[in-house]
Amino acid sequence: LGNRYICLDHHNKGPNFNNYQNFFVNQKRSSASTIVYEFYKEMGLKISSLGINALYAGIVSDTNRFQYLEEDGFSLKCGHELVQQGANFKEIYNAFGKTNKTFISLKQYIFTNMKHTKNGVVYCIISRDYLDSINFNDYAGSMVNVLANIEGYPIWALFVEHKDNKMSVELRSNKVEVLSTAIKYGGGGHMFASGISKSIFDEKIINSVLNDLEQLLKEDN
Repeated sequence: LGNRYICLDHHNKGPNFNNYQNFFVNQKRSSASTIVYEFYKEMGLKISSLGINALYAGIVSDTNRFQYLEEDGFSLKCGHELVQQGANFKEIYNAFGKTNKTFISLKQYIFTNMKHTKNGVVYCIISRDYLDSINFNDYAGSMVNVLANIEGYPIWALFVEHKDNKMSVELRSNKVEVLSTAIKYGGGGHMFASGISKSIFDEKIINSVLNDLEQLLKEDN
């Protein structure tokens, strides 16, 4: 491998960027894949069929199937061009749509154990014991949008306990920015989709995050 690394990203510059000597960030883009695609186009480089499918899959994944787009809808344009170049969109969509009994069990757990705050935050805390009981070895935070767009709850959050008393937090909103809360606890992301990855699994921290989200909603009203 090379002795220098370049990071291309669409998230704000968090602590993890210290690992790179060079980086390019464009927060106006909804996925890193669109940034890579722009780079290839501007340089006049040819993209292999494998690369075309990988870039299209990256856009579909990061935009949650084109639901979360930048203001100018640039991801739609990139997706259209990649399909014209041969991206197998049917196969990619089918792959993202697949599920299994373990994911269904986790989804059921989230619906059964979700809670809400007074001003409109719906959330769920997933314990490591439960994840172990269903042999769930993937990233449970990816299930955050199970709680998406519930009427009356513009912010939704998922708190996931990991081994060694660690915790990851996923924050989403369709109305109020949540990035400031993520940054406060060492995380980052986007205005309406952010996360915290380096935290201790602690009830006080969870309550503190929820209080901060509550305050954002109060200020928005």
